[in-house]
Amino acid sequence: MTTAIRIEHVDQLHRLEATWKHLQDHCPGTTVFSTWEWCSAAARHFAGRHRLAVIALDDEAGPLGLAPLAYRRCGILRALVFLGTGLVDHSYADYQDFLLDSDQQEEALSLLVDEWKSDPSWDLIWLQELPGTSPTLRLLPSLARRRGWHVTVSASSHTFVVALPESWETYRKHLSRKRRAALRRADRLLMRGAGARFISASTDEDPVQDFNVLVDLHSMRMAALGIAGIFEKQTVRAFHLDMARQMQRSGMLDLTLLKLDGKALGGRYCFVFRDTKYCYADGFDPYSPWSRFSPGFVMDATGMQQSIEAGLNYEDLLRGAAHYKRRYSPEKRQNFQMHIFRSRGAQVVYRVQEGCRTILRRVRDRILSVRRPIRQRPASIDPSRK
Repeated sequence: MTTAIRIEHVDQLHRLEATWKHLQDHCPGTTVFSTWEWCSAAARHFAGRHRLAVIALDDEAGPLGLAPLAYRRCGILRALVFLGTGLVDHSYADYQDFLLDSDQQEEALSLLVDEWKSDPSWDLIWLQELPGTSPTLRLLPSLARRRGWHVTVSASSHTFVVALPESWETYRKHLSRKRRAALRRADRLLMRGAGARFISASTDEDPVQDFNVLVDLHSMRMAALGIAGIFEKQTVRAFHLDMARQMQRSGMLDLTLLKLDGKALGGRYCFVFRDTKYCYADGFDPYSPWSRFSPGFVMDATGMQQSIEAGLNYEDLLRGAAHYKRRYSPEKRQNFQMHIFRSRGAQVVYRVQEGCRTILRRVRDRILSVRRPIRQRPASIDPSRK
């Protein structure tokens, strides 16, 4: 007999920790963003005013599946969304999915659909950042349509994944001649010549100091590019520090700083789960005289070398088509989003809302494009100058 455990409040979530960790260790395709370490921290920092909708399924043989969802508003619609997204439109997590027993994926999803059908407090289920290989994409649409619901699936973001060979020398040969020369130059002058070292956060000390250094380096780099960094909001920064501490306790945190004479030149913030290293954020001091040695590239290359030596199979550079990712010959993968509407009316309302939001964004961008030259215009203009 299968039982369903529902969790609606953050302070009750700890009851599922053992079940969650069992499923994340045994379900194929699980990423670091669906783990207990990521999602429980997201619940504490982003779900304070939201009701959870986490459902865990168990049968006689053990845990069957888990749906890490929460309620939020999408305009006037009541929506169920993945907890790990941070309950925002642009997910903080690069992947999200359900945790499903490998031998009973369809049965687990069917039971979850039955649970959702008995819940009248939602109009929309919005599943963001589903990996292209997710069984949810293959199985859930037909199960939902059988209940009379309306389903749409669309492409969302791309991620970039580097398949790692067995040796660093093999991978190094795939780099361009220019990049190999840059590595030799950095090793000769920066590492061996000046004495720079890569220092990883200790497993038995609070990572707060190294984390704060990484945040500062990331913010400096983003400010030099004229864009906001991912740690700009204090709530997001607090979430990451809390989550990083949990990752550290589980042996999943890979936080490394590039230091010279006790000063950090750069940093890399990653997670290791199963056979993959997930590269979430990095940064370096763009004003350091050592920045001419491309510390970002040096850190990435050294990180991949360490991953290969640790026996990992993949280095996931995650979302964003940043130009630098092309250096490493990654595989481009597609994420998807799924919308499940309880009624045709809810689907129509959602489309109208999205149309209005698109118009408002265009008007805002148009106003900003008109005002920007005005702000940049000099206070006084010499009429004799052409």
